[in-house]
Amino acid sequence: MKPEAKFKRDFLKRMHGRWATQLVEDEHSRNVPDIAYADGCRCGWIEAKYMTRPRNADSIWKIRHLTDGQIEFLHRWWKFGAPTWLLIGVGEKKDGVAETLILLPGNRVQDTVGRSYRQYMERSVLNISMNFAPSSVLNVLRYARTPGKLAW
Repeated sequence: MKPEAKFKRDFLKRMHGRWATQLVEDEHSRNVPDIAYADGCRCGWIEAKYMTRPRNADSIWKIRHLTDGQIEFLHRWWKFGAPTWLLIGVGEKKDGVAETLILLPGNRVQDTVGRSYRQYMERSVLNISMNFAPSSVLNVLRYARTPGKLAW
């Protein structure tokens, strides 16, 4: 199993039963985020990526397989009121086992790409251990913004 697929599986397994999710991965869904979610009357999109932790926190961090189209989707849908997120699982090895989660709102992704790991951490709304309480993630997804208004 590829590292990114393993990370997504582990994340969704940890969140199981707390929300409705649908993986969106087919040839007809180019640039659409990996996960559509609903929690109560709140729906949104999450693009999930897995990266290894850089040795130097100040070096440029290039997220593999994050396309311009995906970045544009996250930014555009956020702008029009749909919660969109970039979720990055960070691990020590290329095995898909994440120790840390970084969650960036869709409107911050475009300006964060090409920055250092430290800047990703600073610009995130959530960076926690993978041993997180699922409520920590849900609270951010539920309350981080009011639809239609840019909170950041």
